[in-house]
Amino acid sequence: MRVTVAFESRYTRPVALLLADNVVRVADPGTRPAARVTDDPVVFNLMLFGRVSPVRAALTGGIRVGGPRPWLLPTFMRKVRCPK
Repeated sequence: MRVTVAFESRYTRPVALLLADNVVRVADPGTRPAARVTDDPVVFNLMLFGRVSPVRAALTGGIRVGGPRPWLLPTFMRKVRCPK
């Protein structure tokens, strides 16, 4: 399964990551993402380190998920190791 997720913030350049064959790499420019994550970097870091729950981050507007297939984001996050 191939899943492309674009991460965007007003403080950084957008980047898209591609998960294919259990390997994550930076997607080629112009690749259409399945899901788009727009974030506030502070809330995103707190969420990745387990200090803020994903539900709270979404409800407060620190993390917004969209795109044509946002339901593929949990599949992507299960394969990507986040710091804890």
